[in-house]
Amino acid sequence: MDAGQSERWFQRPGIWFWAAMAIGAALRLYLVVWTEGTRDVELWVEHADNVRHLGLIGYYQNDPGANHPPFISYAEAILLGISEKTGIPYRILLRGPTALFDAGTTFCWFWYSAQSGFAGFWPRPTG
Repeated sequence: MDAGQSERWFQRPGIWFWAAMAIGAALRLYLVVWTEGTRDVELWVEHADNVRHLGLIGYYQNDPGANHPPFISYAEAILLGISEKTGIPYRILLRGPTALFDAGTTFCWFWYSAQSGFAGFWPRPTG
């Protein structure tokens, strides 16, 4: 096999590429839905609960750990309320949108790559 042939296998998204994409998506789905996540999820529940019980201003006055922007603190309090009303675990509502944005970004990147002819799935310095 010459050098030209050995470079070609990764220049097109073959079965290896789509299998890696599917495995990555499945792992992300598993992590979002079936794991507790990091300590951040617990901290956000605590922050959101404090905002709901103390109010936004009261939360900032009474909790020295209140170091998040007001909009995010308020949005997370709303998200906690939605979680309680729907029964969807808060950890899924917290991490799910990020996973969806990642999937959307990936879709847009592939769409752009297909439209422009740019091999965006594998960065190459020669273009």
